[in-house]
Amino acid sequence: MRIFLHTGVWKTGSTAIQTFLSKNADELLKSGYMIPGYARNMREYNLLFERLVARDETGIQTVFEQLAKDVNAHNPNALIISSEHFWHAPPDVIERIATMLRRYSDDVRVIAYIRPQDDMWASLYAQQAKFFRVRSTHNIWGNGDYIGPAIAENAMFYHRCFSTYQQVFGGDAISLKVYDRAAFRGGDVVQNFLEWIGIDDNAGFIASEQDENSSLGWKGVALSIWLADRLHAGLVSFEDQQAAGKALRFAMRDTGRKFDDLGWYGKAPECFGPEERSRIRAHYEEDTKSLADTYFDGAFPFKAPSDRPADPFDLTQIPEGELAFAKRRLQKRIAATYPLFSRNRWVLQSV
Repeated sequence: MRIFLHTGVWKTGSTAIQTFLSKNADELLKSGYMIPGYARNMREYNLLFERLVARDETGIQTVFEQLAKDVNAHNPNALIISSEHFWHAPPDVIERIATMLRRYSDDVRVIAYIRPQDDMWASLYAQQAKFFRVRSTHNIWGNGDYIGPAIAENAMFYHRCFSTYQQVFGGDAISLKVYDRAAFRGGDVVQNFLEWIGIDDNAGFIASEQDENSSLGWKGVALSIWLADRLHAGLVSFEDQQAAGKALRFAMRDTGRKFDDLGWYGKAPECFGPEERSRIRAHYEEDTKSLADTYFDGAFPFKAPSDRPADPFDLTQIPEGELAFAKRRLQKRIAATYPLFSRNRWVLQSV
């Protein structure tokens, strides 16, 4: 049995891939590919990673006992374990999962999509704005203002991160691809992933939406930051952030549809101009050179940075009618999706 350990990275289509795997678990099994039982529920996709990081020995044992039952019952040709959080896992977690997976097979393939660090920072900025975690005082890149030190200081040095996997699993077991939807057949990362693991014919599978985790556009990010400056003291719990973030995403999607403008929702913002993008690339240059030598036969993996100007992220640059509509939709969505929290009235008044 071959085991595919899909480790991400963040913002490279993992949600679309995992949604596809969950929806098609039974059909995949007919083709000899099995996903863990817990992964049939999208909310549990990161269960194994979370329990390993938490050193939850009882929980870890429960997961692997069920995995053993599934493997023994179905005898698959391949097992697919996916969590985008594995990409930057600490060494002890990587060693632990290697030990556990080798109970089933020594044929473990670690696979991951990567993307240029400037694109990654821009995508993370827009992603975290969905949950009101970005404020006007935060730097867009280079520190842990809104993303945490583990990501800011380590995770985008890709060669450094995957060197532990190389040490644990061996260099031949690691395979990386650049996340570039323009280079994928049909622009489809799910199709590309299936081909990568050896499934060339996806007929009979339930298709996965390509916008499973769509980005806020620059106007949506600007409104989120404006509101986060007013709400950050109140939205302290994960549940509050998730609920208010859901309202924001729906409101920005509604506004984008109303004005036919992906600047509200659906088009990742341009966070950096050409000079700043070049500075970001230079910051990671030595690590990226090592990445190229190790995994890409010395060829630099990333295209030249975009020469497009940065978006303004300024509410005064948004037409008054659009902004007023967006705020009304946000008030309505918060009222509809955020009724159980004591700060609901205060949140509404802040918009």
